[in-house]
Amino acid sequence: QREHSFWPEIYVVKPGEVCEPELVIEDSVTVSTISKTDETNARHKSKDYVACLTFRDITHRYIHQKRMDYLANHDPLTEAFTRARLEEELVAYIGDSTSNRQPLTLVLLDLDRFKNINETLGHAAGDGVLKEVAKRMNDFGLYSVARLGADRFAGAYPQIMDEAQADEFAEKIIASITQPYALDGHRALLGVSVGLTDTRNSGFLPNNLISHADMALSEAKNMPGNSHFLFKAELNERIQDRQRVEMELLDAISKDELHIHYQPQVDMATGLCLGAEALLRWQHPEMGAVRPDRFISVAEDSGMIIEIGRWVLEKACIDAMTWPKPGKLAVNVSAVQFEYGDVVAAIKKALEISKLPVERLDIEITESVFVTKQDKFIQTLNEIVEMGVGVALDDFGTGYSSLSYLSRLPVDKVKIDQSFVRNLPDDEQSMAIVQSVLTLSAAMDKRVVAEGIETEAQAWVLRLAGCGIGQGYLFGRPQTNESFCEFLRRDEPSEFLLKATG
Repeated sequence: QREHSFWPEIYVVKPGEVCEPELVIEDSVTVSTISKTDETNARHKSKDYVACLTFRDITHRYIHQKRMDYLANHDPLTEAFTRARLEEELVAYIGDSTSNRQPLTLVLLDLDRFKNINETLGHAAGDGVLKEVAKRMNDFGLYSVARLGADRFAGAYPQIMDEAQADEFAEKIIASITQPYALDGHRALLGVSVGLTDTRNSGFLPNNLISHADMALSEAKNMPGNSHFLFKAELNERIQDRQRVEMELLDAISKDELHIHYQPQVDMATGLCLGAEALLRWQHPEMGAVRPDRFISVAEDSGMIIEIGRWVLEKACIDAMTWPKPGKLAVNVSAVQFEYGDVVAAIKKALEISKLPVERLDIEITESVFVTKQDKFIQTLNEIVEMGVGVALDDFGTGYSSLSYLSRLPVDKVKIDQSFVRNLPDDEQSMAIVQSVLTLSAAMDKRVVAEGIETEAQAWVLRLAGCGIGQGYLFGRPQTNESFCEFLRRDEPSEFLLKATG
């Protein structure tokens, strides 16, 4: 194993090598002046000089200091560089001359499933894997390999590449890191995510290079499998936008910027309104109407969705009590609320504050709720159902195991995602999926809501196929509570739906 300093003109050392001499002596010389008077001539004076040499054995201190210097620059386990030393290496290689800066590509990687190795094979095995990862990075040709966290590494490459070359380069790194690890009779497998940037995209400042590579790594980790992502300027703009949204969202409730709109849900047999889904909207004084897909994910990632979700539940229940007709109210609850909040307590408080009859409330969930801790969350759903609150499975068919969830979950409604409704009635594949969902739901005694209905043709074919409830622009757009109340007052049977049943 050999640890390269990225650039040969600095130095090359072997990992762990610290000079330990047998004896280190520190010396000092002190010179003193002695004045003398001639006895025969009192006015004649002379000077003599005396030198005092002091020697101290500082071997222990010298070795200790060298070790401290080494540890300040190296990870003691893998002997890779630290982040601080990586920054120094980048500065040294790039240079400070604006006319002659050296280009480079910075690579960050994060190990996936490393925790499983620690838990199943022990921490000693995990340490062995980390050492081998650092070695493979060195062997691959990456310079100044550094360990930035528990299972996060960085390395530099003294070239910049186009997108196709960067893809090929990253795939080779992934192939190297994901090769099986032999550990005392065991074979361990790792996954890895890789983020890359270069001086062309991120400039020559080490902090920017590391920060941008980290952004790219985060994108790679959101992708399936062993993935990589190359930083681009628009990614930085997107990250900055998310940061701004997060900061502004902190005070959105207190500033009365969040509002709830209601989209009608209608009986597909008559077109009469059965209730509405509560949809959160954000009107910012400078950013204008902020799209839900722009701020909901930010609220979930930051945890603010718990407070916002409680507010939506309470406000929607209070609004529903003002409706001129007692319809159903559907409120979305995110996976984060199930994971970190007390959904049951939030529902009880909303019902208590508003006095809304429990049978008028539906909670809409998505399959993402059950990716982890399925048994715990199913127990929570059972508590909600025992209260008398309905549960609807939203975006049905877009997840990876909808059928298995449907057989286990205490839901009484299934919502067909608008992506399957959009191409009806001409798309035979979409029609087959919708028909299958309707047949399966009927067999399980669950009602079906079709989202995204925009044309009469879509409504007709869904009604004839047996869909009971419809939602979409054809029946009504999301609207304020005041507008929805007016909608309910003038609610009349739909002529074209009545014809469809005739």
